[in-house]
Amino acid sequence: MMNQLLAISENYIITHLFETVYLTITKNQGKHGEIIIGDFYGDPKVAIIDKNQNWCVCAGCGFIVYYLNEPFKSYSYNQASKQYDEYYRDPQNIWWIINIVQISDNKILFTKEFGEQYIFNIQTQQFTFNQ
Repeated sequence: MMNQLLAISENYIITHLFETVYLTITKNQGKHGEIIIGDFYGDPKVAIIDKNQNWCVCAGCGFIVYYLNEPFKSYSYNQASKQYDEYYRDPQNIWWIINIVQISDNKILFTKEFGEQYIFNIQTQQFTFNQ
């Protein structure tokens, strides 16, 4: 079974194999390693890479913001890290996300399973309901 492509940019590729999400670093035309950046119940649905390549987001059962900087630490369940942040993945409060779009340098628009939309500011970690 081959990994499925979720997002691609000049220096990064995001793929998944079943529930596990991988980041491949491709700076300077080569493959420089692959690390795990997420794990999603029910498989991830979407991913984006920031147009400035400072962060990426993978989503499905909630979402994970992964910051694209050294040391590129692998994701681990229930582990706090400065490398990534997790949102709405707790079984008591899950968001089922079907689409994400970057709308400015630090803002993304999420579409939930039944069409509700929220804007999330990566920098401030604040949510706004999109009407």
